[in-house]
Amino acid sequence: SQYLEVVLTGGQIDVAELEQLPGTLRISREGDRFRLYTAQPGPLAMAAVRLADAKGLRISHLCTHKPSLEDVFLYFTGDQVQEPSR
Repeated sequence: SQYLEVVLTGGQIDVAELEQLPGTLRISREGDRFRLYTAQPGPLAMAAVRLADAKGLRISHLCTHKPSLEDVFLYFTGDQVQEPSR
């Protein structure tokens, strides 16, 4: 699925606040990097920027990701990518 990836610096944010952003389906986190899964990444990006600004946080990274053809294939088949043997 699509997601918005954002890295917030300069303070702490409660994950519950990110979960409340309109359009957020689920969130994964690795350190200060958040992935907010959504059907509409554009409006979610705007909401995330407004929240960061209101909290006095800096955004050091912000991008959207749509699934690739390979991602879709793996999702529907359940297969894993295998390296060719040499």
